[in-house]
Amino acid sequence: MDDFIYYNNNPYGYIDEDCVTRAITLASGDDYEEVSRKLYLLGELMDCDKLNVDCYKFLIETVYGFPQVKFEHGITIGEFMEQHPYGIYLIRMSGHITCLIDGQLWDLWNAIEKEPTNIWFCGY
Repeated sequence: MDDFIYYNNNPYGYIDEDCVTRAITLASGDDYEEVSRKLYLLGELMDCDKLNVDCYKFLIETVYGFPQVKFEHGITIGEFMEQHPYGIYLIRMSGHITCLIDGQLWDLWNAIEKEPTNIWFCGY
């Protein structure tokens, strides 16, 4: 089984600065436009850019109710994947957020060597 799957759910096929929308869409099951709308509304409400970590962290934790996962800081995403072969996780690293599903990273690029800064458990 591959540990990385190229995935772009942008409805227009754009490779854009929309990693937050792409990852949350995949983890939550909501469609792209719905997640994008929620991020926009939260940005307006909280007076922040939808790519601001405080803005999308509120969406992840409060709106969707996904709890943060404790993990050993300094590990790579690949090491976290080995320790957690099942489940759906949102994984934030410096400047990016991605989605892990059952031991496979779904994204535009393979970030398994990066170190996570935040991880949320989104279910099975």
